[in-house]
Formats: sequence, C-alpha cells, structure tokens
Amino acid sequence: MSITFAFLARAVEPHGFRCGVIPNVIDIRLYPFRLRRAIAPRFFWMRSFHPVYNPLMAVKVLERLRATHPEATLVMGGQDKGMQAEVERYAPRSWPRRRGAPPELPRYGAKTA
Repeated sequence: MSITFAFLARAVEPHGFRCGVIPNVIDIRLYPFRLRRAIAPRFFWMRSFHPVYNPLMAVKVLERLRATHPEATLVMGGQDKGMQAEVERYAPRSWPRRRGAPPELPRYGAKTA
C-alpha cells in the first residue's frame, strides 16, 4: 500500500498491511523567506474530516495560537467522513469562515498582514 505520511503507515501496519511511504512534496521555492514585523500565521488543512486525521486538533491548536497571535487563521477543506459537524460546532463563531480554495495557493499563503 502506498501512503503519503509515515504516521499513517504506522497506523495501518499493525493490521497486516505493508506500506511504502511516498512523500507529499512541496516546492519550498514557492515560499521564499521574508522577515516580517508582524506575524499572522496562516494554516491550511486539506484532509478528510475523519477521526484518523484528528481535525479537532487543528482547531484546538489554532485556538491556543490565537492567544498570542490573534491574526492567525485556519482554512480547512476536505470530504466529510463523520467529523465536520463536530469541528464546526467546536470552532468559535467569531472565526472567519471560508469556502473553496484560493486560485493561487502559494501567493495566498505568502500574503502578509
């Protein structure tokens, strides 16, 4: 079985599956370093809303991060596999909602506040 993340391989190998990890490669040249005076972290969650991916953890991490970086944002996208409603109930209503992906993800991710 081919899997993109080692943690997924570790999760299924105890059930008798042999796994090969194929890395999910991101071209870091699309995200050049720039020194910023203000930090506004932007996170993207592109996974199924399934318990194995623990989508609530992403929301809880953002909640903690916003205590020190109130401009931090999280965009989540993926198929509902049983947890999307729970994630939406947990996320504070004050958080901005976004539907769909921006047309040029690298440029969007590199925007500064």
